Formats: sequence, C-alpha cells, structure tokens
Amino acid sequence: MKLSEEASCASSVCSATWTYTDTIPTVTSVSAAYDSSEKDWVVTVDGTDFTGSISTTIYAVNGVNQETLSVSSTQAKFKLTNITSQDITGAKLLFDVGKPKSHSLIEASIIITPKLTGIAPQIGSVYGQVIHMTAPGLTVGDESSITVVKAGTTTPNLC
Repeated sequence: MKLSEEASCASSVCSATWTYTDTIPTVTSVSAAYDSSEKDWVVTVDGTDFTGSISTTIYAVNGVNQETLSVSSTQAKFKLTNITSQDITGAKLLFDVGKPKSHSLIEASIIITPKLTGIAPQIGSVYGQVIHMTAPGLTVGDESSITVVKAGTTTPNLC
C-alpha cells in the first residue's frame, strides 16, 4: 500500500499500524496413492488453514504444474499428470497466501510405485505383435522400451 496516495491524514503527522490477520497454512502430512477413479496417482496434502481454490493453488514437481483436484481448509489433492520420474523430488506448493509452513514435507521425496492397470491384447499375442501396457507411475524416460519379467525371474515373460 502506498500510504501517501491511498490514505489521507487529518494533520501533517501520520502514522500507520500494520496488523497481520491472515493465518499461514501449515502442512502436517503428504502422501501419494493410486486413485482408481482418477486413473492416476494423486498426492494428498493434509494440514490446517489452507486457503485458495483449485485455480489459485499450485503444486509443481520439478517446475511442472500438476492438476489441482480439490482444496479445502484442511486438505488439498493433486493429480500427478506430468511427472518424469518415479522418485518425486523438487515439489513446490503455493496457496493464494504463499508458501505453507512445514514446506519441507512437500519437498521430501515421494516414491511412486508403478501399478499395472491394463494389457492389450488381454489373451494371446502373435509373435512380434505389440503388446500395450498401461502402468500409471511408470516412466520410460530416455529408454525406447522396457522389459516385463515374471516376479522372481529375469526372463521376459507376461504369463
């Protein structure tokens, strides 16, 4: 506020008292889980005094904004739509009043465990035919392919 332009004084001596009334949001826990209704991973942030709305609350991972699903005074949920690693680091959370207390919980690493949600074709495959897998939370990165193996083995096998 520009005191000289926005406030008028009755005399030549003016004084102003600043009172901070907004409560700073505080984060108490952060978790990630696969949400079958969203068909993707969702980060849930719990705490107190959260402010803002879906359009003014930002959760970013490595500088890339994720989708804000909901914001209440005690919880915010974010869909991980733009991640490039299973190990989520470098996360940032901003409410309309700024960065919350206990932001270190947001910055802490969250590990996303890939979840196989679909394979097509579901039955049989002609040798050489492409098999499509859906595994939210799995990133191939710079690799051109991945190898799927049966649990407890090192041999590629989808059976």
